[in-house]
Amino acid sequence: MERRLVAMARPVGVVALVLGMAAAGMAVFYAPVERVQGPIQKIMYIHVPSAITCYVAFIASAIAGGVYLWKGTPNWDRIARSSAELGLLFCSVVLTTGPLWGRPVWGVWWSWDARLTSTLLLWLIFIGYFIVRRLAPGEQGARFAAVVALVGVLDIPFIHMAAEKFQSLHPPKSIIEGVGMTPEMHSSLGICILAVFAIYLYLLARRVELEMLSDRFLEAQAAAGEV
Repeated sequence: MERRLVAMARPVGVVALVLGMAAAGMAVFYAPVERVQGPIQKIMYIHVPSAITCYVAFIASAIAGGVYLWKGTPNWDRIARSSAELGLLFCSVVLTTGPLWGRPVWGVWWSWDARLTSTLLLWLIFIGYFIVRRLAPGEQGARFAAVVALVGVLDIPFIHMAAEKFQSLHPPKSIIEGVGMTPEMHSSLGICILAVFAIYLYLLARRVELEMLSDRFLEAQAAAGEV
């Protein structure tokens, strides 16, 4: 799995580049300006894909961590920590672009509503994931972190349902379901989602490769020290 992931880095990188260029062009020039919110609504084309991708990254980290707990093989731990790192990256984009979009539309930079708060909680959980890895040594830290990831992803369904179940500034239906969106907006958002996901796959492959090289270096360093 790990080697196949690394091997696909170059072709996925080409796909990500092409989709990224297409997504940028469609979001800026093809998708119309939203009638009520104006140009600021175009933040959606990075905000929503980043949210979806961060969910995927965290779930992938939890799955890989679960397999690591079962099999104990380091390659699954490398995938788990690489995906968790990228999940934090995309979740940070969500938490940054959200206020930039919300301030002109809602009149506030931040509101402690259910969806925003639970998204921040998800980000903090995976910050904790890396703190656990840093504080606990080696394999023990990896196992503790895998448990944190498995528990942390339980927050994702809550985030998804938060706007429907609780009072929220977010609309009661997901924007992806098409509320008030034109066909051009739909197609542009779809391409943006594919582009950001392709970028995630490319970065994941490269990050896993870097983790492999780092682990080999540490093993060689340890072996040299024993001689």
